[in-house]
Amino acid sequence: MGSLLRSAEGAGVHGVIFPTHRQAPLSPSAVKASAGAVEHLLLYPADDLPATLSDLHARGVRIVGAEGEAPLTARETDLRGPLALVVGSEGHGLGSAVRRRADAFMRIPMKGAVGSLNAAVAGSILLFEALAQREGATTTSSAASETPDDPSPQEQPPASPKPRARRAKVSADGATVVEASEAGAAAAEPAAPEQATPEPDTPQPADEDLLPADAAPKPKARSRRKPVTD
Repeated sequence: MGSLLRSAEGAGVHGVIFPTHRQAPLSPSAVKASAGAVEHLLLYPADDLPATLSDLHARGVRIVGAEGEAPLTARETDLRGPLALVVGSEGHGLGSAVRRRADAFMRIPMKGAVGSLNAAVAGSILLFEALAQREGATTTSSAASETPDDPSPQEQPPASPKPRARRAKVSADGATVVEASEAGAAAAEPAAPEQATPEPDTPQPADEDLLPADAAPKPKARSRRKPVTD
């Protein structure tokens, strides 16, 4: 019993219920074997264990018993959620009144010639199997919350705008006019403006030809030089 209490505390159970009728008491040797676990556990001595199990069942706690002939192994049994694990005596197993209160039974696979384990070892294996299932469920839920399947709207890349085709026209004065169209995705090349045809060179009239007939040009005055004498 002391070894089972030590395993229960290590597995993180909330409390231990042990019957007082026709059972070994919690002796000083059991307290010593628990290595101080009794200081951290809630211990409840029950005068009527079947009635206590019924009360737990009414409060939403599943009752699962350990039995060597159970159809499911401990690995195949769901041990998550509120649970009361019942371990029977090594000689007789679970009593008939306790069996009627149980919701499910499970067994530990045995491969050797010995067909059973003692109560302390069997109870310890089942306790840590329940702990492993609970730890695995917590790890899975945490990983799912950290890595969601669908990215959030903030993580999605912005949608690229739909390409719009452009159509170029040339106005009468040679300027290029661009119009948007939804028909295609390629932009049209702007048309080159028409080049003006050069006109032939015509002789320009001289300035004298533009003057009136009666206005003749005046001759320029010539500068006179004075003779130089020695």
